[in-house]
Amino acid sequence: MVFEGDILMWATVLGLLVGIVWSLRYIVTLDKKIERMDIKLERMLLHLEKGRATPKKKAIKKKKRK
Repeated sequence: MVFEGDILMWATVLGLLVGIVWSLRYIVTLDKKIERMDIKLERMLLHLEKGRATPKKKAIKKKKRK
C-alpha cells in the first residue's frame, strides 16, 4: 500500500537527482570551454614569445585603385 507521503518523498528525491545530473552536465560543458580557451591562450603566448606576433598579410588589405 502506497501512502501519499511516500509518493511526495519519492518525487522529491527523483527531482533532486535529475537536477544534480542536469547541473553536472553544464559544469562539464563549461569546463571543456575553459580548457579550450586555456589552450588557445597558451598558443598565443608561445607565438608572442617566439616573435611571430606580426599581423598576417590577409588581415591587412589595401583598397585597389581603379
